[in-house]
Amino acid sequence: MVLRRLLILILVTFVLAAGSTWAQDITKEANNLYSTNEMTASISIDKSSNRLQVESVPQLQGSIRIVAENIQTIEAVYRKKARTNSRSRAIDYIDLIRVSVNSTPRGVRILMHAPNPVRWDPDKEAGLVELEISVPLDCDVEIEAPHFNVDATGPFSAMNIPASLGRIQVSDVNGATIIGTSNQRLTVERISGEIDISTSNATLDAFEIQCLGKPAIVRNKAGDINIDGVTGTINVKNSFGRIEIERFVPLGGKSFVRGQSAPILMYIDSITTAEVTVRNQHEDIEIMIPRSISAEFSLAVGDDGRIEVSNLEFIADIVQQNRLILHSADGTARIAGSIRGEGNIYITGVDR
Repeated sequence: MVLRRLLILILVTFVLAAGSTWAQDITKEANNLYSTNEMTASISIDKSSNRLQVESVPQLQGSIRIVAENIQTIEAVYRKKARTNSRSRAIDYIDLIRVSVNSTPRGVRILMHAPNPVRWDPDKEAGLVELEISVPLDCDVEIEAPHFNVDATGPFSAMNIPASLGRIQVSDVNGATIIGTSNQRLTVERISGEIDISTSNATLDAFEIQCLGKPAIVRNKAGDINIDGVTGTINVKNSFGRIEIERFVPLGGKSFVRGQSAPILMYIDSITTAEVTVRNQHEDIEIMIPRSISAEFSLAVGDDGRIEVSNLEFIADIVQQNRLILHSADGTARIAGSIRGEGNIYITGVDR
């Protein structure tokens, strides 16, 4: 009888110790990568609390995928993972990762947590979470998960990712879009409202943006900026990376584009009374404009630079060695271009 009780006690202790790991059903997903099965959580919300906060400790990494749907819940599906060459260590690491989904007075908060310091070797191993979230239409989203890649498809009422180190792709935001990342590609599409986006050492792509209130702020360093389809006012700055802006319709106030040590190319579809200022250092500026444009141009280059205006009817007001002021038609809009150091300015009229 004593032996039987002892065996039962040992068995119960073993089950309690291993129960959480067994419940998560760890499988080998790829070489040195282990994963749990999918786990789910769902919380109903109303329109007054249509807000999602996603937070992670810096010790974790992974991916976040968010899709807006015609639902009245926030639904999370996630897998916890470990990258290591040992299955037993993977089980230990995964057991340390916690994902919680909770209601707050303002909406829903998803928190991904791990101990600090972590038990895995950050140089060789990793704890990860793969998270997919469905949210109601026009949800306000805020993400503070520095080492996660983000892919989000709206419509959202706002998207706030203030400080990331992950790759980010966001589309369909009808409100404030505040995104900052580093050393990773940033792509936004079909966004309108307040816009402040930046990255470094990687490409920044923006498609179909509207900024009819405040100027859209776009920043990069040592990476290209590509904007295709923008209406409103912009404030673009880059250094050691190319700037290319296509299908630009300046509206409202003043737009500024500043570059350094890389070309600036701009294609203006139409302009009436707005102002556009383009400045560069040690590289060319090329601006394509409609031949029917009504604008005043103020252009200046360094001592060794040149200014070329082609395929456009204009009247020259001031002609100097490195400065040219001219106007076409009634000169209602204003376009200024200047270069410090080496570089040329090319203005070309095109048929629209």
